[in-house]
Amino acid sequence: MIVAQTSSLQTKAGGMPALQSTFQIYSQHCGTHRLARIFCIMILPKTYTPPVESLRFAPQPKMRIAGLILALALALRVWGIWFGQPYVLHPDEHFLAQTALDMLRGPAYDLNPHFFEYPSLQIYVTAWLYACIGGALQLCGEIENFSQLSDYAAQHLFYFHLAGRLLAALIGAATVYLTFRAAQRLLGTATALLAAWFLTFAYVHFTDSHFLATDVPSAFWVMLAFNLCTIALPTHQSRWFYGAGFVAGLAASTKYPAGLILLTVFMAHAIAQRNAGASWRHTLFSSVLIKISLCALTGFVLGTPYAVLDFKSFASGLLAQIFHSKSGHLGVAESGFFGYFTGVVPGGGMGLGLMIAVFAGMLFSFLPPRRHHWLLFSFPLFFYLLMGNSALKVDRYLIPAIPFWCIYAGFFVARLSAMLSHRGWPKRTAAVALAFIFSASSLYAAGKWCWIAVQSDTRVQAANWMEASIPEETIIAIRAGSWMLPPVDPDHFNITQMDLITEESDKKKLSMKLAVLENPVSAWVLRQGFNYQAEPALLDSLRAILQNMPDFSTWRAQPLRTYREQNVHYVITSSLLKKRFFNTATMEKYPAMAKSWQEFYGELEKEGRLVKEFVPPAAYKHKWGMGFLESPAIRIYDIRAQE
Repeated sequence: MIVAQTSSLQTKAGGMPALQSTFQIYSQHCGTHRLARIFCIMILPKTYTPPVESLRFAPQPKMRIAGLILALALALRVWGIWFGQPYVLHPDEHFLAQTALDMLRGPAYDLNPHFFEYPSLQIYVTAWLYACIGGALQLCGEIENFSQLSDYAAQHLFYFHLAGRLLAALIGAATVYLTFRAAQRLLGTATALLAAWFLTFAYVHFTDSHFLATDVPSAFWVMLAFNLCTIALPTHQSRWFYGAGFVAGLAASTKYPAGLILLTVFMAHAIAQRNAGASWRHTLFSSVLIKISLCALTGFVLGTPYAVLDFKSFASGLLAQIFHSKSGHLGVAESGFFGYFTGVVPGGGMGLGLMIAVFAGMLFSFLPPRRHHWLLFSFPLFFYLLMGNSALKVDRYLIPAIPFWCIYAGFFVARLSAMLSHRGWPKRTAAVALAFIFSASSLYAAGKWCWIAVQSDTRVQAANWMEASIPEETIIAIRAGSWMLPPVDPDHFNITQMDLITEESDKKKLSMKLAVLENPVSAWVLRQGFNYQAEPALLDSLRAILQNMPDFSTWRAQPLRTYREQNVHYVITSSLLKKRFFNTATMEKYPAMAKSWQEFYGELEKEGRLVKEFVPPAAYKHKWGMGFLESPAIRIYDIRAQE
């Protein structure tokens, strides 16, 4: 009886009047059972979600509110972007910036990055940005000709990194806009505004938009491909699917796992075909899918051309990245398939409040399920099936999935505010209040990050003190090149590399690579499919290197007297390194090695003289972590024999 009356209402009326009438019918039959009534109200609005065919007629967004959110998103991503000045503290920025500058080194101008653990698109984008800067410098008379750009950049490296960070901030804000547009087409303007608001403060996306890295740009290309899918659904025009496939290739050319958005493009085409009444056979064996795949391949090769032109280097870099994801880091415990949801995302990725809204939004989006809701769910599902099996549970690796999760959170809050409006609340007031409630922890975390990011960093303080107080050519022991320690000038100091940490993954990656090349099946695939065959000399070389590499489980700290025998004057330590050897995961997996380093630190504190220390105030600690911007406690010890 209820179903019949509801169907009649859908036929005779639409919009809010039909919803109110249907609510009255359900209220009469549910009586005083409040839980049943709430459940009905939460589900009923889905009945009035515009069908896919009518999405093109969605109302225009409230651009004033959307514009304010986008302006806020950009401002937050630019704030504090000058961190570390005049030093570069982020470790991964070097790979993009230096590779891009090497391409512009004249007169060779070698466009081969010779580095493929990242694909190349963002490197080329960075090189293009630097080329524009070089042209401007030449016009201003700062350099005489373009070939001098690399030498000029070496003297002003921080500002080239800053330019790359500004580009990342713009890309991050643009991703907020793409998320808004995709959500608007699928679920309406209210959900779109809420999704944009949540992504503005989604902690991991917000913080990583300050870095010259590949995670945020990969999310941009993923969302652009998804937007093209939402345009293609109501139009049924193949050109939009081809464009989405091409952009999916660009996403894979920015970060390999982001290429999984191609599966979502396939699903979008299948949904469009089914909506048009095509059979499953015609849908699954459509020639359009082949053309989409070719467009994706074209996009990938355009962004990473040397995947074809220098396949051996590309295959080596790609295998190294795969092996790295299977190896993990010292001191970082492997948390299993659901590790992201049990630890990483609730406390540092998005926050617990938003994650609750995400899961609730997923639940209600499938009651009842609609085809375009499966489209929204597809990429996060495919992506997590891959990333959840990685040994590296790093929050920033999930950034391409964060915009989709924010759409789900916005969907839930929009439905919840609709429910409260039937209880007498003004709908807009309810939506705003709920948005602040679910994003409260993210708002606080983002605000504190902004405050800490502009404070003086202990690594910068220590580096400035060392250059001012320690004479040139003094021998110091430090883990050079580590983001956990002060940046040191090798032209100023005589550096003894102190291997406070050697990644276990180095030997694992080499052994796995050798196993792939020696395995008859995988070797045949490489030979037949990619025309790649490992030379016997290469295999012999890899075996020799592997045999001579020290076993990580037997690695021990050198005693302090060894550094004294090398005439080392100072030893520089960092709390970020030290804590890894006191970490439970390290002590359980490598007890003897961890013990040796604990003894080294004890000996250093007992026999060395603490010359200077730089300890961040307790207020600089962030519950969700500052990532690469976390200020460690830096201690400088004089280890010469004390009289």
